[in-house]
Parts: sequence; C-alpha cells; structure tokens
Amino acid sequence: SLDGETFEGLLEAADLDTAARHLVAQPPALSLEDGLGKHLVKATIHCSVLNRRIHGIGESVAKAVLDAWATCLLSVRTEFGADLSGLNRAQRQSREPPQSP
Repeated sequence: SLDGETFEGLLEAADLDTAARHLVAQPPALSLEDGLGKHLVKATIHCSVLNRRIHGIGESVAKAVLDAWATCLLSVRTEFGADLSGLNRAQRQSREPPQSP
C-alpha cells in the first residue's frame, strides 16, 4: 500500500497503470489478464466484503482495474446500503454466537 504522497506522484508522472494497481488494498487480491481481443485487459479483484470475485475490462490496466474497483464499490453499496449500515449489522451478526431455537 502506498501513502498518499507516493500515489499522487504516480498520478502526476502519468503512471496510471501502477497507480491503479495500488487501489486494491491487498495486491494478491488482484489478477490481470491480457490478450482478450484487441488491446483489452481483464482485471479481477477478490472482494473480501462480498466474498466473491469482481471483474473489470478496459483498454489498459488502469481502465480495467478502475472498472473492477468501481463495480466492487457499487456492489458493496447495493448489498449493504448507501451508508453501509447493513455492512455493520452483518459484521456484528457474524461475530455473535448462534442462538438456540
């Protein structure tokens, strides 16, 4: 993970592919695949919150990662609500011991 200043430096240097790779908190959670037709890249992010893989496609690594990253954020929002209050409830419930009937 990069600090904000280093990330901004990547953006200023127009190293968008490297900057996009660092949007994913855990590098092993990101996989990239190229050769999908004319100059297309597929990015796959493992979303630990949803426990599923999210895909994005773009004409560059940066565009594919941003597509997957945005799709992941929108999926989390759809699943848990705009304010993510459902996420907090789900996390609390997963830590509570099961109740007997």
